[in-house]
Amino acid sequence: MAAARRYDEDLRAIGQALEAREISVFELKRLADNYVIQGLPEQTGSLRSKIRRWLRRLRSGSSAELLALGLADIEQLSQAGRAKHSNPARIFTVCRIHCAP
Repeated sequence: MAAARRYDEDLRAIGQALEAREISVFELKRLADNYVIQGLPEQTGSLRSKIRRWLRRLRSGSSAELLALGLADIEQLSQAGRAKHSNPARIFTVCRIHCAP
């Protein structure tokens, strides 16, 4: 029997990828074992991120971003997210900042 797909992990990884690209409005479709995401980046942010988006628009001719993620891509994003969140030094720093009296 095939293992059940864990969509919560897939969606968490997709959300982190969208956040990194500063996309908050998007359309998500699942086609077979792939996710296709089309979204518009936020118009806020640093000057550097605005220039990056402007250059990307110039190259592509559109302000919409299209991402196609396969299962291997999702697994790689999940592993990177788990590694980032399991860093004890990072957890201590966050706790020290937020837990200080």
